[in-house]
Amino acid sequence: CIICHGDVPHNKDKETRSFLNMHAFYTACQTCHIVAKDEQSRYSFRWYDKKSGQQTVNPVSLVEIEDKYAVGDKSYYPTYGNYGAKIAPGQFEENIFDFINGVENKEFVDRYLEEENRLTTQQKSQMNEVIHKNLSKEPVACDECHNNTDPYIPYAELGFPPRRVEELANSSVVGMLEKYKEFFIPDFIQPQVQ
Repeated sequence: CIICHGDVPHNKDKETRSFLNMHAFYTACQTCHIVAKDEQSRYSFRWYDKKSGQQTVNPVSLVEIEDKYAVGDKSYYPTYGNYGAKIAPGQFEENIFDFINGVENKEFVDRYLEEENRLTTQQKSQMNEVIHKNLSKEPVACDECHNNTDPYIPYAELGFPPRRVEELANSSVVGMLEKYKEFFIPDFIQPQVQ
């Protein structure tokens, strides 16, 4: 996904794009954009190492944040999300976890990227439909993960400590995004015309 869409892929909705792009730092695109069709086919989630792409255990830095918090280390500023890993969905086949990569044929994507400048608008559109055919029509909404009844992402199973699970499940940001439909930049931040 990031080959075409970059590390900060959300840019359509200016009110929420910074929140969404923040999530892209520790959550794979597939986590929100490829949703299981029904409850029985609901995905499992695991961490993968951002450098190797391989499944990894819960990030060490996530535990370090909690350890420093527990002993009251005031010199430490937590960098939530800077884990060196991302959460991604997958399924078990014969007891082996397999990540959902969203694209069935990487060679097709590579060919598209090679030939993109020579393709007509119609050809690009057709190839894009094939590349994106597994995407859900609607991505996971904020309140589907940030709730304390049945969050889409199982934070505790992924190694988030209880205090952090509580913070994520009761996110005030979700309430703010739902409640306030217009955001205003204070005048003192905007450049003044002279």
